[in-house]
Amino acid sequence: MKLYKDENGVEGLEYPIDANNKRVDILAIDQNNIPVVVEVKVSKGYEKVIGQCLYYRNHVKQMLNSEQARIIVIAREISNQLQTAVENLHDVELFEYKLSVKLERINKKKI
Repeated sequence: MKLYKDENGVEGLEYPIDANNKRVDILAIDQNNIPVVVEVKVSKGYEKVIGQCLYYRNHVKQMLNSEQARIIVIAREISNQLQTAVENLHDVELFEYKLSVKLERINKKKI
């Protein structure tokens, strides 16, 4: 995928899609030139996120004059309810992220 960029040079991060200032977290274009709406949740992805994503997807399809668009939801944890809600939606993908941090001391001074 690559980040979407419109004719004005505006990139697809926090991309505005309607007059109500609704914004897609990430708007990308996949290898088949299909728009991809990426919604990122800091913690848990609940079932209500799919309504938000469907709204964004339909606006993106109209805006880009595309017959189809995909949805990707990324969250620290995907709820069972969201998994059930998208079960028969072939163009929706769910991802959980894992974070880790490794610290390495770069100086030998004691504080």
